[in-house]
Amino acid sequence: MQGTEKLGMTGMAGLAIILLAILTVVLGGFSMLIYIGLALTAAVLLILLDLCRGNSI
Repeated sequence: MQGTEKLGMTGMAGLAIILLAILTVVLGGFSMLIYIGLALTAAVLLILLDLCRGNSI
């Protein structure tokens, strides 16, 4: 990533989700990783299907 590029709204939202997941795991215990992984897998699958249909986020 070049210095002139920015993350944009989608990148910032992704970064916020990752930070929230890390905070949840630290506070809730590492067994929370399974639940976070299941939820994020479903979310990413829906986003990929939406992008394959030609829609943008």
